[in-house]
Amino acid sequence: MLRIIDINQAGELLSRNNSRLDSAIETVKPIIDDVRLRGDAALFEYAKKFDDFDGSSFAVKTGGKLSAELLNAVEVAATNIRAFSQSQLPRDNYLISADGRSVGQVVRAIDSVGVYVPAGSYPLISTLMMAVIPAQVAGVKSITVVCPKPSSEMLALATWLGIEYIMQIGGAQAIAALAYGTESIPRVTRIVGPGNAFVAAAKKLVSADTAIDFVAGPSEIAIVAQTGNPKWIAADMLAQCEHDVNASALLLTCSRQLASEVQLEVAAQLENLSTRNIAEQSINANSAAVICPDIETAFRFVNSLAPEHLSIENASWLDQVQNAGSIFIGEYSTEAAGDYASGPNHILPTSGLASLRGGLSSADFVKVISVQQLSPQALKNLAPSVTTLARTEGLEAHARSIEVRLNSQIGSAVVSDSTGLQPNLAVKNMRPYSPPSQGRADKMRLDFNENTVGCSPQVIDAICRLTDSNMISMYPEYSQAQNKIAKHFGVNTEQMVFTNGTDEAISLLVNTFIEPGGELIVMHPSYAMYRFYGELGSAKIVEVDYDVKQRLVFDLEKLLAKINQNTAAIFLANPNNPTGTAISRDEIIKILNAAPHSVVLIDWT
Repeated sequence: MLRIIDINQAGELLSRNNSRLDSAIETVKPIIDDVRLRGDAALFEYAKKFDDFDGSSFAVKTGGKLSAELLNAVEVAATNIRAFSQSQLPRDNYLISADGRSVGQVVRAIDSVGVYVPAGSYPLISTLMMAVIPAQVAGVKSITVVCPKPSSEMLALATWLGIEYIMQIGGAQAIAALAYGTESIPRVTRIVGPGNAFVAAAKKLVSADTAIDFVAGPSEIAIVAQTGNPKWIAADMLAQCEHDVNASALLLTCSRQLASEVQLEVAAQLENLSTRNIAEQSINANSAAVICPDIETAFRFVNSLAPEHLSIENASWLDQVQNAGSIFIGEYSTEAAGDYASGPNHILPTSGLASLRGGLSSADFVKVISVQQLSPQALKNLAPSVTTLARTEGLEAHARSIEVRLNSQIGSAVVSDSTGLQPNLAVKNMRPYSPPSQGRADKMRLDFNENTVGCSPQVIDAICRLTDSNMISMYPEYSQAQNKIAKHFGVNTEQMVFTNGTDEAISLLVNTFIEPGGELIVMHPSYAMYRFYGELGSAKIVEVDYDVKQRLVFDLEKLLAKINQNTAAIFLANPNNPTGTAISRDEIIKILNAAPHSVVLIDWT
């Protein structure tokens, strides 16, 4: 039966029991040492002892097909996981000062990753997606997957993900092999993925030599609710508790009535739950409905607990959350959706580690490397600060390494920093434009609006017949035109800017709205000046390719997947130049909704 307790009785719930992990460390340490010493010979012995493995090779060739239903589920989940992972990636960026101090960062993928996929109580094929896809998004070239008993579905999914082999090995011995390498399993840069207490203990022991995601304990959820559907809340608690007999589910509420209703629902739903044997033990031993005097007290408890999963009733409470692995807002945001298909990762910190970090992300698979480049003037400006600080710390050589650059010899004048103005890199790399009359008469640059053959006689004749002098007029005066067009479209004149051609508009938007390193999304192929002016403004160009196989149709979903918090602007020609591909009004609205903080240029041509 789910307990109902007051908050002053809930202190014991804050202290996770680490005795299992401590005991597991004693068990797995000799295994790790043995694998490190003897390699595959030790691996085969432990695989036979713990997993009844009797093969001659750990490498299992992936293959097979997913059922139509499972394939559809995988495609939905993988698309969302990949899009969210892309949004989490750190980006290259630079800050450039007027005196020539250029500082920034470059992002590089780590060399290799080891993915541990559990297959104890349940074959967790979703974990394979949650670990492999972010690594692929980050650009990791070598991904080694280990699993003690890969199912046929897992082998088929691995093929779908582009994984050629799964190494059939589990437990502490698999972690040791990934950390130190053996004859058949390569050493990796980082190990990720959940597992039982022995896997967690092994990851903790090898973490001094190989990076890991985190040491995970039993799964847990905290639900904060004042109202809500007791049936749904009980279902969420049981969904967590069926993972493991050591899992936990807590409801924090100010409503004793809600707590009682959830208590009854948990008991009722357990009656016909196929995983009752596991879920009931974790409900009885580790779970509770906690009565709080107010919501503020509930969130103080939550932040002390730092739960793996946190479900809250509404978004207005989000500001009160300081520590949680993943947050689910509203009654339709069930934790099970996050476990499989909504996009964020389900590999999350437990046992209070959410006070230090969030869940696994594509950022875990990259290095952010700082970059700096100083002009002579920039070094000269920094010199007094650097030399003073260096000598204060007693590091004379540091100070002299500055001064030797500023002086050609002891006592000489400062080296001249008049190195001459250097054009922007985008300008230096720009290809010179050669009109068709200068040797390209047999080719057309459609993205430069070229026509090498002129108008046909039929077109010229039609223009002559269908126009007269009354149809031709000069552009009106600026304010007059502005007022008329504003009235026509029903907007204020302050919302309009007239420019001398599209190029000036593009340049103006880049200079006004895109900081150096900000992302500019453009289609490819499209009008070449979008990219040129973006690069001139030090934007990071993100291209979305038209699908040649699909007759150059506009792929809205592909564009939407590229939008993230770093997207400063999106430039689109409509119809596109040079493909002639149109973008519908509904598609434009979807783009605007997906990029509310970005500038969207629709270049009507």
